[in-house]
Amino acid sequence: MKRNCLLLITSILYLSLFSCTQTRETQTESAEPTYLNKRIITLGGVITETVSALGFQNEIVGVDRTSTFPQEVKELPNLGFGNAIAIESIIDLNPDIVLALESAVSENLIRQLRESGIRHEIYRQEFSKDGSIKLFRDLGLHLDASLRSDSLVQTFEASMPEVVQQTDKKLLFVYARGQGAMQVAGQDTPANALIQMLGYKNAVTAFEGFRPLTPEALVEADPYALLFFESGLESLGGKDGLAAIPGLKETQAGRDARVVALDGLKMIGFGPRLPEAIKEIQAQL
Repeated sequence: MKRNCLLLITSILYLSLFSCTQTRETQTESAEPTYLNKRIITLGGVITETVSALGFQNEIVGVDRTSTFPQEVKELPNLGFGNAIAIESIIDLNPDIVLALESAVSENLIRQLRESGIRHEIYRQEFSKDGSIKLFRDLGLHLDASLRSDSLVQTFEASMPEVVQQTDKKLLFVYARGQGAMQVAGQDTPANALIQMLGYKNAVTAFEGFRPLTPEALVEADPYALLFFESGLESLGGKDGLAAIPGLKETQAGRDARVVALDGLKMIGFGPRLPEAIKEIQAQL
């Protein structure tokens, strides 16, 4: 009898806990995120793109210069970039929260945000698939929209193409702002991370960051293909203008006219459109 009573009590407790858990989950599912109909400032192109992908595009009231997607955000107040972003311009927009990429703002602005009392979150980006997922989840958490970020991550992972195989072929990313103003991406850059994700090797391995492109280095690197931002390629006069780059015709990429150009934020922003960027590059290679 005593044993039967214990079993009954255990069963009741279990059912009660299960019922409470179900109720909490239902409430969480149906509750609206805290920052719906609030005022959000996003600083950093990938931050703006991801916050929009999470369903908060209408809540964004100000952006920085690197925020170019979705197209509609170009109509919002633009606060500049880096050291040019003034705390006064942020305060004037009366935000409920400021979400910023660490590389897009100055240390002085971060200090001023802290002193102002404005709620803010600063993100350090890791250029990898896992790094993108972490950023999506962190933004979802800080916007009280974890269910939305879970959905975004699921879509992101499902659409990420597989790298068929690693290859010894080399790619070279060129950051161009007109003839005579070209730099190439070495190690420890978003472009290098992208090249690795594609299964290729970076044609430049001797340095980190960016360095000016020289004819000698270009010939020595002998890339299989060149990667450009669309805006960079346009600054050179399009593919026809590549013939003016000294040394290019002596490389595989130059001889075969193998050049890939994508929107800059899509290509190396490592945001929600990363799977799309990889597919487009793969198709052109």
